[in-house]
Amino acid sequence: MKKTVLMMAIGLAVCAAAFAQYPKDRTGIGIIGGGGGGYLGGVGSGYGDVGLSLKLKNFPVFWGVFVQPAVGFTGLRVTGDFYFLNENMVSNTMTDGDGYTYDLNIDWFIGVGAFTNILFWSGGSPGFAVGGRVPLGLSWRIDRMGRFELALAVVPGLGTYIGHLDSGTPLYFTVGGELAIRHWFASGKGE
Repeated sequence: MKKTVLMMAIGLAVCAAAFAQYPKDRTGIGIIGGGGGGYLGGVGSGYGDVGLSLKLKNFPVFWGVFVQPAVGFTGLRVTGDFYFLNENMVSNTMTDGDGYTYDLNIDWFIGVGAFTNILFWSGGSPGFAVGGRVPLGLSWRIDRMGRFELALAVVPGLGTYIGHLDSGTPLYFTVGGELAIRHWFASGKGE
């Protein structure tokens, strides 16, 4: 039990070191889902997960907290990302059928981050994965006020795995995809 708590604390500390940029004066919260595959010492595996996406006002970390229901294990995953590039790809002023003018913005981003997983295997001891990740994706504000966002990312990662799967090497490689829908709360500046 002490080992489990220690590994989760280390994993969360690594995630907390990953910082991001986005609307600094807004809080964003939403649903995020994903899936992908991992490779551990000659053994491949796939996963799918669903969770909560969170970015707090004036604290530039994009957090993800996921549940991984799967055959043979249940997991909990926490991620934290820093977008060091977050650039506008498409920017057009549009007018809808009611004559309302708004900006259409699609952004692309590249970041660095961290992840930690705890896997509860059926019939075995828990396993842990801790490592770094590189999210690459697109972000689209889907409403006129810019309060709803749809984001899609490909997320390769590299880390270490400790657990009951004795693969001979602790190196863990993963490639995943994530889809998020977030609501950005108004900044309180007349929006």
